[in-house]
Amino acid sequence: MKRFIYILICLMIFPTIISAACIGEEKDRLQKFANNITYTLEEVPIADNVYFKATFTGLTTGVSLFDPISFQYYNYTGSNETTGEIEINSLSSGRSYMFSIYGTGNCSSEKIRTITINTPYYNKYYDDPICEKAKNYSLCQKWVQNDLNYEQFTAKVNEYIKQNTVKPNDNPVVDNNIFDFLEFYHKYYWPLLIGLIIIFIILIIIWNIQNKKNKL
Repeated sequence: MKRFIYILICLMIFPTIISAACIGEEKDRLQKFANNITYTLEEVPIADNVYFKATFTGLTTGVSLFDPISFQYYNYTGSNETTGEIEINSLSSGRSYMFSIYGTGNCSSEKIRTITINTPYYNKYYDDPICEKAKNYSLCQKWVQNDLNYEQFTAKVNEYIKQNTVKPNDNPVVDNNIFDFLEFYHKYYWPLLIGLIIIFIILIIIWNIQNKKNKL
C-alpha cells in the first residue's frame, strides 16, 4: 500500500517537474517560433466535391504541430537555421479545425499556440447549367452552404428565375419620337400659337390688298 502511494505521488509530481522546466527564456523563444507560423489554404477538387490542403510555413525544430484529424504530431526535421513547411490534406469544406503548436524537449507537453482554420462551404451545384439564368442567386454561388438535394436545388432556382424574369408587357416600349414631339409642343405652345396668329393676320392683309387691286 505504501509503495502504491509512493508511485502515485511520483506520478503527480513528475508532470510538474517537466512543466516547471519549460519556463523563462526557453518558453519565450518557443512562443516566438510559434507566432511565426502561418498557413495557406488551397482547394483540391476530388470527384464532384472539393477538399482543402493546409500548408503551414515557418516551422522550426523547436516546435511541433498536432493534427487533430490524424492525431499525429509533425516535426520539422531541418536544421535550426531554417524553417520548413508541413502539408495537411483532405480538410472538408464547411468545417472548423484547431491545430495545436507544442514545444519540444522539456516543453513537449506545453501547448504554446492554437491555430483555428475555418474552411468555406462548397456548393457542388454552383456550375450547373440551370445557373446560367440565375448567376446572382445565392444558391448559384461557389462558396455558399447548400444542403439541398439536386431536385430541391433546381426547384429553388427555377422559382427564382420565374420571379426575376421580366415579362414583355412589364416594360412597354415608348415611342421616343412621339414623346419628343409632345415635350416640344408643351414647351413652345404659346410662341407657336402667337406666331401662327401673326402669320394668319399677314395673310389676310395681303389677301385684302390683292382684292382691292383687282377691283380697280
